[in-house]
Amino acid sequence: MHLAEYAILGVLLSWSLVNSGVTRRLVLYVFLVGLFYGMTDELHQYFVPERTASLLDLIADGLGSLLGSYSFHILRSIKSTM
Repeated sequence: MHLAEYAILGVLLSWSLVNSGVTRRLVLYVFLVGLFYGMTDELHQYFVPERTASLLDLIADGLGSLLGSYSFHILRSIKSTM
């Protein structure tokens, strides 16, 4: 679930950054923002009763944002060549 949710976040972050003019290292920026957001989410879960913070969830968060951003980049490149 984390992978899919953060992939959507990665696409949305990429879209917003491209529209604001950021194009260099876009995938890296989105990955770092997604990873940071995942860290804050896991930290929050640590303090919520009946929830646990998980390193595997954090890894899925980071990979999801990376996958979403990379997919956005690839689709945008394909679209620009058409």
